[in-house]
Amino acid sequence: MLITNIQRFSVRDGPGVRSTVFTKGCSLRCRWCHNPETWAGTLQVQHKAARCVHCGRCAGVCDRFLPQGGIRTDGRACTACGRCVGACPTGALSLSGREVSAAQAAEEALRDQVFFASSGGGVTFSGGEPLLQPDLPEALRLVRQAGVHTAVDTALNVPWQAVEAALPYTSLFLADVKAMDTQVHRRWTGCGNEQILENFRRLLKTDVPIWVRVPFIPWANGDEMPKIADFLRAEAADRIRLEVIPFHNYAAAKYRSLGMECEYGDEQPPSQEQYQRCQALFDGLDMITYH
Repeated sequence: MLITNIQRFSVRDGPGVRSTVFTKGCSLRCRWCHNPETWAGTLQVQHKAARCVHCGRCAGVCDRFLPQGGIRTDGRACTACGRCVGACPTGALSLSGREVSAAQAAEEALRDQVFFASSGGGVTFSGGEPLLQPDLPEALRLVRQAGVHTAVDTALNVPWQAVEAALPYTSLFLADVKAMDTQVHRRWTGCGNEQILENFRRLLKTDVPIWVRVPFIPWANGDEMPKIADFLRAEAADRIRLEVIPFHNYAAAKYRSLGMECEYGDEQPPSQEQYQRCQALFDGLDMITYH
């Protein structure tokens, strides 16, 4: 498995206190994404400009650097060998991603098992798209074998076989619904939603609990909210819990550290009034709220 981070004491990735394993690699390119480091299914070098003292040691061990505007990697040529990371004296350079076995991922996530038991929590595999990881079912199995609740946070933009392989070991699916119109979905995520909706309908026919996560991005999918609400009422009202997640712009620095353009850098989160109006569209569904 390729992971970026294990976030401990998470309280928004399923019930209770959880450890969330963020996997690397995604089949979508959502233009509001706050985890751009999870897009590529390969290791990447990150450069935190605030820590950089421009000593030049990185360029001294690797010629794949561009001097324009300060030290930064040439993403097209970088092989993420890590020599520059080892040479950096300030920690300005780091590798995003590390390879672990399913057993290692499970073992690291289970270190907080005492908190799971007392809170009704567990381990969530997120991303990126965790269902793209071939060893995910084995990691889920090992966590379940330890008697711990498991959750998979997925966009469902994968072949059904990947969902099916994880089903026996998954206590809860956290499934995104971003738009109903396939052209709107394609414009903002780079991909149509036909496979996603087909997988969602198939998932509804299983007995695994489902929490639906609807990202609310007024400037992208705001007009899709009434359609999503109608769809969920018609097809899933008695099967799901629902969380409407407002857009935020906290991750702009992540894009810069990876040499990527952040398209939403100037966009603002929805106002409280906008968010409340959006939530009202889903009245009658079992809503999850955090205080």
